[in-house]
Amino acid sequence: MFDDERKDEEMPFEAVRIGVVSSVDRINLTAKVYFPDRDDTVSFDLKIIPKQSMKTKFYWFPDVDESVICLFLANGQETGFIIGSFYSEVDTVDEEFLTSEDVDGVKFSDGSFIKYDSINHKYIIDIQGSIEIRATEDITIKSNNKIYLN
Repeated sequence: MFDDERKDEEMPFEAVRIGVVSSVDRINLTAKVYFPDRDDTVSFDLKIIPKQSMKTKFYWFPDVDESVICLFLANGQETGFIIGSFYSEVDTVDEEFLTSEDVDGVKFSDGSFIKYDSINHKYIIDIQGSIEIRATEDITIKSNNKIYLN
């Protein structure tokens, strides 16, 4: 650990740091992060790293107060990226995603979720609201078994 008497500029630069999101800019795809281990120092705007951003585009924004992993360029702390968040004792995986080794999905803050279980070949969409499907062509629903509508 560093001596509390040392000034921040004397501390060595750390390229990978864990911090907490303080604000999100959805227009510029950036967020600011504060670092509790650095007297709550707040970062410059950090770019949020999506899974893909060219032809296929993923949209992911961390929540304010979410713990994230940040990566900074070697020339200083002005240019950096949020590379993701992580599970912890406080923010755990929901039980419904632990039912099988091959379950992937996303759960939203309102309780809605989309998951796919590739062992059981089952896709589950549970939406706490309405669903809108848009298509520029026909919509076809096929099944080798029955189709139930309620």
